[in-house]
Amino acid sequence: MTPRGELDEDNTTEIAIDVIAHTDLTTSDIGRLRRLFDAEYNQEFGEWDPELPYGYAPHDFHIVARQHGEVVGHVGWARRSIHVGDHEIVVGESEVFWSPTVHEVNGLGVAS
Repeated sequence: MTPRGELDEDNTTEIAIDVIAHTDLTTSDIGRLRRLFDAEYNQEFGEWDPELPYGYAPHDFHIVARQHGEVVGHVGWARRSIHVGDHEIVVGESEVFWSPTVHEVNGLGVAS
């Protein structure tokens, strides 16, 4: 396994993935997520609020991608209940965001 941030034999930079419950986010995690979101959305939506992500309800879990110690990608996932007829069904809602750098350099987060 290549240490975090070093190039492997394919000249790609390894990205570490962490799954974190919303209640377990550290101050450092929140700061890094804020930098990621604000770089893209601050001008249009203002400073990121971890309790009210842009246009969505808070997330139950965060899947965080890190490269060189910085957050470069995020998937927020939340449980939601919907009613179908007389039945209540629990579903998941998610949103995905990759930094522009990861799109450009690694081609990640690009639909094909």
